[in-house]
Amino acid sequence: MAAPLSENDVEIEVIGELVSKPYIDITLAMMEDFGINVTNHKYKLSILKVTNPIFHPVHIW
Repeated sequence: MAAPLSENDVEIEVIGELVSKPYIDITLAMMEDFGINVTNHKYKLSILKVTNPIFHPVHIW
């Protein structure tokens, strides 16, 4: 969930056995609900930089 706060695009690749697939699916769905562009190709994930997110933790304070 910290990836959208990165200055750059983020790529995550799962290596080895994926045992938490439902948790990853839920997390990706939630990120997309918040306007974060995520591509998922066999759980090699690309999270593109968000220029104007709906929610940003810094804006709370």
